[in-house]
Amino acid sequence: MTRRLERMLKFRNMVWWGMAALAAAFLLALGGCGRNKPVVKVGDQMITRDQFTQELDRQYGRAVMEQMISDAENEQYAKKIGVMPTDEEIKAEEDAAKKATPDLDQSLKNAKRTMEDWRIEVRKEMISRRILTKGIKATPDEVKKFYDDMMTKKQTPYYRYGTIGLLVMPFNSKDVADKAYKALKDGAGWKQVAETYLADNPDAVKSVQQVHTFLYDGGVMFTVIQNQARRVFPEPYNAQIMNTPTGSITGPINLPANSWLIVKVTDKSAARTMSLADAKYIAQSQAELQKAMTSGKAAEQQKALQKFKDGLNVQPYDDSFSYLKQTPKGGETAAAKPKAKG
Repeated sequence: MTRRLERMLKFRNMVWWGMAALAAAFLLALGGCGRNKPVVKVGDQMITRDQFTQELDRQYGRAVMEQMISDAENEQYAKKIGVMPTDEEIKAEEDAAKKATPDLDQSLKNAKRTMEDWRIEVRKEMISRRILTKGIKATPDEVKKFYDDMMTKKQTPYYRYGTIGLLVMPFNSKDVADKAYKALKDGAGWKQVAETYLADNPDAVKSVQQVHTFLYDGGVMFTVIQNQARRVFPEPYNAQIMNTPTGSITGPINLPANSWLIVKVTDKSAARTMSLADAKYIAQSQAELQKAMTSGKAAEQQKALQKFKDGLNVQPYDDSFSYLKQTPKGGETAAAKPKAKG
């Protein structure tokens, strides 16, 4: 259940970014600079604003439009069956999300999104969920069972791995790594040392200033690649880094292929566990979604929603969206269907 919901939300995020990029491009195109004005020069070739917006439209336009239509259909159906979320309910969803993810505001800021952007997406997700769970109510015992089941898993709203942020400076020579380490211990800045001892590799100077965030559980750092957890560092280096205080450095660490690393721990956050009291709102809504799916009620609602969508006329007003013309059950296209005689 949760994987299905996560896939749906992941697709929504992808579409949101496409919509944002496309909207920004068209706003620029409608500005005073003109559509054919060059915006980037690559060698002796110019890329115009018009070319940019056309490429965005080509890559994202259809998916974005289809998602906007689906959202509009869902909203109309939710209004019809009386399950539209209120502002107060969206606020409750926001409060629950902030309990599950205390750094939500910072995460949105890092992604160059606002809380209002988040609320818009949450409203859409709530509409979809409430359609599927219409008439479903989870009992307190069902909510607790769902919570207990989720607590046996990792990386859910109820349990989050700890995270550790690292700056990593690589070297091909232990001698150079030792000199760089000594300079850092003597008070030289991270960037200054990188520019001094990696002067022959400008790309490395830039990359060593990027913080890498890894997960950790039980004192073991790891990253997830293709849904598989993989250790970042072998022992004894894992423990050496994990035991390094925030803001301090450790090394040089000898890795295979005769490479050496100096590591600086920039931040560290402990694993987070939500109590049932704090998680009750999220557990309630997810338990109801699970109940709707296992009982078959969600499938019934999905069929009813699709029937409602089939009865709506999606009428394009621009030739570039002509592919959206639908064929009602009568067999004639919406554009060709004759009007009833009065």
